[in-house]
Amino acid sequence: MDGLRNAVLEYLAYLEEKEAAASSGLPSPDAIEQPEALRIYWSCKAMSIPYIAGGLEDQPHILVKELLTCMSSEDEYHREKARLSEMLQEKFGK
Repeated sequence: MDGLRNAVLEYLAYLEEKEAAASSGLPSPDAIEQPEALRIYWSCKAMSIPYIAGGLEDQPHILVKELLTCMSSEDEYHREKARLSEMLQEKFGK
Protein backbone atom coordinates (compact mmCIF):
# COMPACT_ATOMS: atom_id res chain seq x y z
CA MET A 1 0.00 0.00 0.00
CA ASP A 2 3.03 2.31 0.11
CA GLY A 3 2.79 2.76 -3.65
CA LEU A 4 -0.85 3.81 -3.36
CA ARG A 5 -0.02 6.15 -0.48
CA ASN A 6 2.71 7.82 -2.53
CA ALA A 7 0.44 8.09 -5.57
CA VAL A 8 -2.31 9.73 -3.48
CA LEU A 9 0.10 12.22 -1.91
CA GLU A 10 1.60 13.01 -5.31
CA TYR A 11 -1.85 13.55 -6.84
CA LEU A 12 -2.96 15.84 -4.00
CA ALA A 13 0.23 17.90 -4.43
CA TYR A 14 -0.43 18.06 -8.19
CA LEU A 15 -3.96 19.41 -7.57
CA GLU A 16 -2.53 22.06 -5.26
CA GLU A 17 0.10 23.09 -7.84
CA LYS A 18 -2.51 23.17 -10.60
CA GLU A 19 -4.78 25.43 -8.53
CA ALA A 20 -1.89 27.74 -7.62
CA ALA A 21 -0.80 27.95 -11.26
CA ALA A 22 -4.33 28.77 -12.40
CA SER A 23 -4.77 31.54 -9.85
CA SER A 24 -1.36 33.08 -10.59
CA GLY A 25 -1.53 32.80 -14.37
CA LEU A 26 1.47 30.46 -14.54
CA PRO A 27 1.45 27.40 -16.79
CA SER A 28 -0.16 24.31 -15.27
CA PRO A 29 2.06 21.43 -14.23
CA ASP A 30 2.03 18.32 -16.39
CA ALA A 31 -1.09 16.29 -15.72
CA ILE A 32 -0.78 13.09 -13.73
CA GLU A 33 -3.28 10.28 -13.49
CA GLN A 34 -5.60 10.20 -10.51
CA PRO A 35 -5.26 6.91 -8.61
CA GLU A 36 -8.39 4.81 -9.20
CA ALA A 37 -8.71 4.00 -5.50
CA LEU A 38 -8.72 7.73 -4.69
CA ARG A 39 -11.40 8.42 -7.30
CA ILE A 40 -13.56 5.69 -5.77
CA TYR A 41 -12.87 6.90 -2.23
CA TRP A 42 -13.81 10.51 -3.10
CA SER A 43 -16.96 9.38 -4.93
CA CYS A 44 -18.10 7.30 -1.97
CA LYS A 45 -17.19 10.08 0.46
CA ALA A 46 -19.13 12.68 -1.55
CA MET A 47 -22.22 10.50 -1.74
CA SER A 48 -21.89 9.05 1.79
CA ILE A 49 -22.23 5.51 0.50
CA PRO A 50 -20.21 2.38 1.16
CA TYR A 51 -18.27 0.94 -1.76
CA ILE A 52 -18.52 -2.66 -2.94
CA ALA A 53 -16.87 -3.51 -6.24
CA GLY A 54 -17.44 -6.76 -8.10
CA GLY A 55 -14.10 -8.50 -7.73
CA LEU A 56 -13.16 -6.79 -4.49
CA GLU A 57 -16.18 -7.88 -2.53
CA ASP A 58 -14.63 -11.37 -2.55
CA GLN A 59 -11.46 -9.82 -1.11
CA PRO A 60 -12.70 -7.14 1.30
CA HIS A 61 -9.34 -6.91 3.05
CA ILE A 62 -7.86 -5.39 -0.14
CA LEU A 63 -10.73 -2.91 -0.49
CA VAL A 64 -10.47 -1.89 3.15
CA LYS A 65 -6.70 -1.41 2.91
CA GLU A 66 -7.07 0.71 -0.25
CA LEU A 67 -9.77 2.93 1.24
CA LEU A 68 -7.92 3.31 4.55
CA THR A 69 -4.73 4.16 2.67
CA CYS A 70 -6.55 6.86 0.68
CA MET A 71 -8.20 8.23 3.82
CA SER A 72 -5.00 8.34 5.86
CA SER A 73 -2.98 9.78 2.96
CA GLU A 74 -5.52 12.54 2.44
CA ASP A 75 -5.49 13.31 6.17
CA GLU A 76 -1.68 13.28 6.22
CA TYR A 77 -1.54 15.67 3.28
CA HIS A 78 -3.94 18.16 4.88
CA ARG A 79 -2.16 17.98 8.27
CA GLU A 80 1.19 18.68 6.62
CA LYS A 81 -0.30 21.52 4.58
CA ALA A 82 -1.80 23.06 7.74
CA ARG A 83 1.50 22.65 9.61
CA LEU A 84 3.46 24.37 6.85
CA SER A 85 0.87 27.13 6.60
CA GLU A 86 1.11 27.69 10.35
CA MET A 87 4.91 27.84 10.15
CA LEU A 88 4.69 30.45 7.40
CA GLN A 89 2.13 32.38 9.42
CA GLU A 90 4.42 32.43 12.44
CA LYS A 91 7.47 33.39 10.39
CA PHE A 92 5.95 36.01 8.12
CA GLY A 93 2.77 36.97 9.98
CA LYS A 94 0.47 36.61 6.98
